[in-house]
Amino acid sequence: MSDRGRLTAVAEANLLDTAAEVGFDRIAALAARLLATPFGFITVVDDQRSFWKACIGVDATDPADRQNQVGESFCQYVIGLDDELLVDDTRLDERTRDNPSIVSMGVLAWAGVPLRAAGGEVLGTVCVVDTRPREWSRADAELLHDLAAIAADEVRSRQGGFATVRAQALLSAVLERAPVGFALVDDQLQFEMINDTMAGFNGLSAERHIGRTIAEVLPDVSDEVVALVRNVIETGESVTSMEVSGTTAAAPGLQQFWSANFYRLEIGDGRRRAGLFVEDVTARATSVRRARRLADIAGKLAASATLEDVAVIVGTDLAPYLDAVGAVAGVVDPFDSSVTLLGSPDILGVLEQQAVTINDDTAYGEAYRTNQLTLVSDHAERVANYGVSFDYEWAATAAVPCRNASGAAVGVFVIGWGRRIERDDFPIDQLLTLAGILGQALERIRISSDRNQLIDVLQRTLLDPTPTSDGFDIATRYIPAASAIGFGGDWYDVIRLDDHRTAFVVGDVVGHDPAAAARMAEFRTVIRSLVCLGVELSDVFDQAEALLSDHGRQSLATVAVALVDTDSNQLFLARAGHLPVAVCRPGAEPALVVGALRPPLGVGGHPFAVDAVEFGPGCTLVAFTDGLIETRGETIDDDLAVLTGYLRTMSGRSVVGLADGLIGALERGDGWADDVALVVARRAT
Repeated sequence: MSDRGRLTAVAEANLLDTAAEVGFDRIAALAARLLATPFGFITVVDDQRSFWKACIGVDATDPADRQNQVGESFCQYVIGLDDELLVDDTRLDERTRDNPSIVSMGVLAWAGVPLRAAGGEVLGTVCVVDTRPREWSRADAELLHDLAAIAADEVRSRQGGFATVRAQALLSAVLERAPVGFALVDDQLQFEMINDTMAGFNGLSAERHIGRTIAEVLPDVSDEVVALVRNVIETGESVTSMEVSGTTAAAPGLQQFWSANFYRLEIGDGRRRAGLFVEDVTARATSVRRARRLADIAGKLAASATLEDVAVIVGTDLAPYLDAVGAVAGVVDPFDSSVTLLGSPDILGVLEQQAVTINDDTAYGEAYRTNQLTLVSDHAERVANYGVSFDYEWAATAAVPCRNASGAAVGVFVIGWGRRIERDDFPIDQLLTLAGILGQALERIRISSDRNQLIDVLQRTLLDPTPTSDGFDIATRYIPAASAIGFGGDWYDVIRLDDHRTAFVVGDVVGHDPAAAARMAEFRTVIRSLVCLGVELSDVFDQAEALLSDHGRQSLATVAVALVDTDSNQLFLARAGHLPVAVCRPGAEPALVVGALRPPLGVGGHPFAVDAVEFGPGCTLVAFTDGLIETRGETIDDDLAVLTGYLRTMSGRSVVGLADGLIGALERGDGWADDVALVVARRAT
């Protein structure tokens, strides 16, 4: 730092404590813009301080504010090394991690090269600063060296004026080799300068840009760009990383994307200009958009519940994703090899006329039978290989097996393009990804359909929706818990014993999963059998426990059996840990019938006598499981009181109206937490 020869060169450069100059500012601005950093500097360093001859990103006009102490500067390391310094993370580098500028100025990444005098002495640096860690490249360092050479020529031109032409040549060379497009436009938005990269983006030679306006050169994107550039020139507010899209003469009809940076320049002739730095990000933007579209398709397929849902997705989303003209999927029934086609109506209308089967000697048939991707480049190849062709206007096609989780094909996805595609040019990865997602959706829907069919059969077998008994109007309801498979441990039963006796049963096995459903079927069968055999109600539960214990299963259930004898006009009630039943008599208040009670089935019981209550013509029985009334935070007595309140206002309804009214009134907005079984039975008058 204190080398006499170096300090002499610094003094002779006559740059310390001088005002900002356009030439140096332009070089620092180029460094910051080309390397995409918030700060760019040209520094001159003596043995006490680092003076910022140019400081892009720092709002300081007074020379006294454009400097810091040598101990706080990073330039000291370049001078000490007599070479470049690139620090990806200043906090991790042993040389810089204690530098106070990390905290005071937020310096987290720093790259600088020596600014040399004519004799080779290091006057200072051309450097850039980033406020986030980053990895500097060799190309970044070479760019800084080129700009440092230009800055050195600027120093010498100030001293003797002999290097102006060379500096301009070097600046032009830097711009020409820059990986981004650069242009300079005046306050009329006419091109004054442009590099070949930018000219290539626009599809016109550099010479054809000069003197023409942005609107004349880029009519498709001019509205957006012109407004931005005009605002930059008028206000001085820069635009950074602005995405612009459109078409140019370089590729008519092709949507392209650019990342644009615009900033104002004042060169000293009284006119304001704008520097335009533009990077072609079409590939990156296209990749991002394609990934988003794939995620959208995957989300839609994941949410699909039926084959009709999948058909809409196949018909509207898959072809545009791969820039194709159409797509169709075939779901194969492995038992008879029939195919259910999914796609847009116009495509299906053609294919369904051709009696498509998976045994056809076609590309899609081959794809399914071999479980391998089958590609056809054009119409002629399809005819040559398979002897048939679609009547549809497709040239190249790809047939991809849609596999389930075990790898077996459950269908075929076919997509077509209106042009020939060479085999190496097919988007194989995207095709396999789409087919994989589609296969998982088809398998999930198949399993769901099978499950729903099974549940429907079991429900109709175990819970007859329309039980009847002479002399009674009966309505039953069953609602599974929101988290259940479709039915669980609750059940109801109506058993006609003879012409004057009918038993009504409701029960609740603990749980609402498949195991609970299986145990429920067993409990229901045993209780029904004992009641049908004429076992006394006082003995039904003990005998049921004895039979169930012989099977070696430990289960817990509550049951209520209400037997109505129309000859004696009585209702006999026996309960095993179950809630009371309700009776509504004509002209009277609803009443809860407690009846005989013993512990739930599965824990043993004790002898009890069955109670009887009056149940004449017009009386209504309401038997239910706890899922109908129980609410969190309330006692069971409170819940029963709410039920009787609703019965008071609804008892005049038909049995169907009463059953639906209770369900509607007691339903919770977030779904049923437990299964619900309900029987409403009214004696005829």
